[in-house]
Amino acid sequence: MSLILLLFFIIFLTGAKLAKRGEFFSDYLSLEKSNSVKGIFVIFVFFRHYAQYVELDSIWDKGFSYINYMLGQMIVVAFLFYSGYGVLCSMEKKGISYVKSLPFQRAFRVWIHYAIAVGFFWIVNLALGRELPARKIIGTLLCWDAIGNSTWYIMAIVISYLLAYFSFRFCFDRKKLGAALLTGLTICAIIILAPVRPGRYYNTLLCFPLGVWWAIYKKEIDAFLKKGVNYGVSLSLCIIITVVANGVRNYNVWIYELASVSFVCTGILITMKLSLKNPLIQYAGNHVFSLFILQRLPMLYLSKATDLEKSPYVFFAVTFLITAVISWVFDWCMDKFDKQTFGRLQACSRGQ
Repeated sequence: MSLILLLFFIIFLTGAKLAKRGEFFSDYLSLEKSNSVKGIFVIFVFFRHYAQYVELDSIWDKGFSYINYMLGQMIVVAFLFYSGYGVLCSMEKKGISYVKSLPFQRAFRVWIHYAIAVGFFWIVNLALGRELPARKIIGTLLCWDAIGNSTWYIMAIVISYLLAYFSFRFCFDRKKLGAALLTGLTICAIIILAPVRPGRYYNTLLCFPLGVWWAIYKKEIDAFLKKGVNYGVSLSLCIIITVVANGVRNYNVWIYELASVSFVCTGILITMKLSLKNPLIQYAGNHVFSLFILQRLPMLYLSKATDLEKSPYVFFAVTFLITAVISWVFDWCMDKFDKQTFGRLQACSRGQ
């Protein structure tokens, strides 16, 4: 799998552009550029989940296994950062109405799409002859349990959207105060979740408020990084902190949070100098949620109903292609569903 991973790295860099010396890409946080980065990381998520269904004990798999282990949950921190950044930018463009819409148009919409996906996992489990108790299904819908699907990130993003709503609902005109409140509430959420949930549910949460802070101070950050050696020093410092903190990440949740924050900062700084763009990562970036939440469906079914997992490369190719297809179909259906439900409800709320 190391060779497959190397192939994907080459694909990721196809069409990439490097900024001239002393210059930066001013649109490094645009929707197009952020989608490219998210596309890369959702593919890494696929690699990580895939590795849980096959045995990778060949000498050619060592590099892949090491990178997979070292990245860990940090492959999702970009999603949280860009979501936080997007929330603040949308607030500035759309006003208080956007803040008021966060619980319904963001948090609930994510959850309802997730709940529909859970239904597919339930069907697959039934097809495999597994009878699931109602308690487990309800726990999965509440992101507290799982029936083969990923749950923790859904809880993390829903919590982040709700905390953003509470933080900015009454601090809309005071963005810095709202961001400070969001940061404080996120820390409280981490403390509350720590005794009752595995670390993956909360140890990257601070990347969401980091995105909000970056949006607030973007002009100042850009001006600082463009001066002299500030960019090089900042990038080097972020890399060092990421490596050191990641090396001892299992000792303390706050160390993992530090590793996550420094890792996402490293990635953002790199995108200031490196513009990534090719059809594969663009497609993946435009279908992040469906690719993330549905990729275990073919892995779960094929690993139990067939012997494909005994042929790692065939299993990878088949599950990758099936995931790409069902993600497109799912997003097409959800787009229709959203227009028929959320669109109508939003129109009714406006008295139309």
